[in-house]
Amino acid sequence: MSKHSKSSGGRWELEGGYVETPERLIFAVKGLVHPPDRIVAYLRYVADPAGDRVREGVRYRRVYGFEEQLAIVRSRYPQYLHYDEAWDVELQSVPRHRIWRAYDPSEGLRRLMNSNVDDPLARAAKSFAEELSSASSVDLDDMGISGSLLLSLHTSSSDIDFAVYGVENSVRARDALRRLLDEGESFKRFDEERMRGLFDFRSTETPMDYEAFVEQERRKVIQGLYKGYVYFIRFLKDLDEIGEAYGERRCRRLGVAKVRALVVDDSESLFTPCNYEVECLEVLEGEVDPRALREVASFRGRFAEQAFKGEVVEVRGSLEEVQFRGKLYQRIVVGGPGDYMVALSLSKTCRPP
Repeated sequence: MSKHSKSSGGRWELEGGYVETPERLIFAVKGLVHPPDRIVAYLRYVADPAGDRVREGVRYRRVYGFEEQLAIVRSRYPQYLHYDEAWDVELQSVPRHRIWRAYDPSEGLRRLMNSNVDDPLARAAKSFAEELSSASSVDLDDMGISGSLLLSLHTSSSDIDFAVYGVENSVRARDALRRLLDEGESFKRFDEERMRGLFDFRSTETPMDYEAFVEQERRKVIQGLYKGYVYFIRFLKDLDEIGEAYGERRCRRLGVAKVRALVVDDSESLFTPCNYEVECLEVLEGEVDPRALREVASFRGRFAEQAFKGEVVEVRGSLEEVQFRGKLYQRIVVGGPGDYMVALSLSKTCRPP
C-alpha cells in the first residue's frame, strides 16, 4: 500500500473540496471548472454562537437548503455572489483573494490514515478507505475524505463523505462497491427506514414518486451503509482529466424545460458533475428544439447513476443553449428546486413539482 508520497496537487479546487473565508464562512466547492479569479462554491457552514458544531473554540451551524444558503449570502455577504457571463447564471463563489483556508480531501484522508484515531466516525472512515482500496486496487492517494469529517465539524450522526479521483479508478471502485454491497457484510444498501428518510430529505427539492425513487436509488453504489454509518461517494475526474478550460463553454439560459428522452450514452453518468447523452422523444414544456437537445447534465451528486443507456427518462430542469468548441446545441441542467430526472420504466407515475 502506498505511503501517500504523491501530492494531491490542488484537489481542493475540485468538487468535494472546501474553502473558508475571513468571516468564518465555509463553502463547498462545486464542479471542476472555475473562473480565473473565483472558486464556484456554495455556502455550507456559518459561524454561529448557537451552532451545534465546534472547532478551535468557534461554533458553526450547517446551512442545509439552497434557498437558505442564497438568502444568507445575498443579504449579508453579497461579495460571494456574482453573475457569470460565460454560464449566464448568478453563482455563489469565493474570490481567490478571499480564501482564508482551503480543505483538500486527499490531504484530509492522508492525515486520517497516518493518525491514531479514537473518534468512532473517523475510525469507520479509515476502515472504509482501507476496505475499498483493497477491494478495488485503487491507491489511497487517489481517494479523499470530504464533508464534515474533513472540516473537523462532524457529529456522532454525521455521514462518511468520500471521493475517488480519476476515470479508471472510479470505474474500478464502482465495480468493487457493487461486489461489496452484494456481499452485504461491511457495506449494505439502505433499508426501508433509511430510504424513507432519504426520500423525505430529497423530495423537498427533487419531486419524484416514492416507488420510482426507491427503485432508482437501490441501483446506485454511490450511497449506502458502512458498518452502520451512511456513506456518500463522489467519483471525480482528476485534475489532468478535466479537458475543459473556463470560457470554452458559453451558455444562454432559455427557461425551464420538461422532456421525455432516450439515454443513448451513460458513460459520464458515474461522475460529479454528471452528463447523459440523450435523444429527445417528446417536448412537454419549454423552448426545446428536439433536434438540438443533446445532453442532460447535473452538478449535484444525487443525479449521478440516475439512468442507464437505453432507458427512457422524464426530465425537468433549466434549458440552455450551449456553444462549445464550434458546436451549438441544447442541454437541460437538473439540480435546482423542482428539477428531476426519472427512468419511466421504474414506475408508472412521476409526481410533478
